Amino acid sequence: MCKACDQITTNAARRYDPTQTTTLRQQFEADLARRFRAIAKEIRKRVGQDDGFGLKTNRGEFEFARSDQKVAAFMEWLQQQVNAGVLEIRRGETMQQAGQRAWTNVYIRSAYQKGIAQSASRMRAEGAQVAPEWVETAFTRPFHADRVGLAYTRTFNDLRGITAEMDKQISRTLAAGLSEGKGPMDIARALVDRVEKIGIVRARMLARTEVVAAHAEASLNVFDEAEAEGVSLEAEFTTAQDDKVCQECQALAEKTFTIREARGMLPVHPNCRCTWLPVVKNPREVNLR
Repeated sequence: MCKACDQITTNAARRYDPTQTTTLRQQFEADLARRFRAIAKEIRKRVGQDDGFGLKTNRGEFEFARSDQKVAAFMEWLQQQVNAGVLEIRRGETMQQAGQRAWTNVYIRSAYQKGIAQSASRMRAEGAQVAPEWVETAFTRPFHADRVGLAYTRTFNDLRGITAEMDKQISRTLAAGLSEGKGPMDIARALVDRVEKIGIVRARMLARTEVVAAHAEASLNVFDEAEAEGVSLEAEFTTAQDDKVCQECQALAEKTFTIREARGMLPVHPNCRCTWLPVVKNPREVNLR
């Protein structure tokens, strides 16, 4: 696709995206894909080009007398690559510590911030008074700090799950390739295929899903916080209103729910673009500062 057409497609997606997170999702996807591709590149080099298992030269990096030893050595190396390049776990650091400062938090925080800002803006459009300071200081309030922290942890743990499944399939593929007497380049291609089909594909879906989830949760949290201050409101389900909206989401369009009922509904499915709109019942009485 030419650059001009690609820009048109991106602009169209932005117009039809009620969450206004298209660019953020694309950036998150690209970042994840880049990290997995770096691992795939190293696999091609070490296993294929450098004959890492010593299948032709008998002096590879993972060359041992037995196949199970070769698999174990390679999987230990792979785990190091995943920890450093995808999860960014530091030496001596616990998973909980790594999750608290994970690089993915940048994208989740941005999605959450967008959810807060857009919800406040939409409440104003309903006639409510919502001071800019109420929005700007949201993260200084324990309520939002706690909720976004949960989103950080969920995203990091889901990414760990993707890498664990990728590693499991790579281990099986490697063992099969060695037992079948395949050459280094064939084995390398098979391992890279698992990185692409499991790692990259699922990571892209993770990026899209978690950004929309964080945005939706932020919106509901704003509504929840407003209700605690005397605002009477409900959440209206809204879609992108284009021909890509699925039947499941279309069936929910423009329906209203209590905040409690709305919890956990979005995203409805992977790649969902829907969000919540506030339905303020007493807008003239609302003055959030």
